[in-house]
Amino acid sequence: MKHLKRTVLFAAAMSLLLLAACGGGNSNTPTPPPTPPVSVTITQTSIFMLVGDSETINVATQNTDFTVVNPPPGSGCVKSGNSVICTPTSAGAYTITVRATAEATKTATAQINVLEEEVEIDESAGEITEIISPQGDMRVPISFTAVDNWTASISGVGVADAVTVFAIEDCDVEPKSGPAGNHTVNVICAPNATSAVRATDLVISSGGGQLLIPITQKPTP
Repeated sequence: MKHLKRTVLFAAAMSLLLLAACGGGNSNTPTPPPTPPVSVTITQTSIFMLVGDSETINVATQNTDFTVVNPPPGSGCVKSGNSVICTPTSAGAYTITVRATAEATKTATAQINVLEEEVEIDESAGEITEIISPQGDMRVPISFTAVDNWTASISGVGVADAVTVFAIEDCDVEPKSGPAGNHTVNVICAPNATSAVRATDLVISSGGGQLLIPITQKPTP
């Protein structure tokens, strides 16, 4: 019986050695949980607004908070909960950047275009008053920025110093409408077969504002 007892103990000891050599049993190093994904996005990437107005920019996040990175002076943009509220004090184009606090490499941006009026002409493209050549049909491009949906039309009403006005069929504009943003319309006019200067206005309406652009045309020589 003593000999049998020693054999059993020896077999148990060998089993323990085999388990240790093979790495058996429960591991002491727990498997780390997967890193949760981090993201930050802005749903509105291009915004048009007026000086003094307030606009809320919604920020969508996943497993993180966010900060507004160095908001440009004049933009009036500050973090408020899950949004950025912008109340600009001066006109201009501002880039707003938000950054995830959990992962600094994750950022999102939005472009804020702030105007003084509902519709503004791009004067860098030329004079506001367009003189249309009397020779042949002419297309005169006029660029502008609107803060809201806009429409364009020819008024048919002449300026005070004009001898005659354009008839409706003499002048047209294309396109006649569009969304907020930067746009160019073409004023298309037939030759002036009269003996007098004729004039009218291009009317661009957006939001609660309206812009009148004088159009004059000399008679054909």
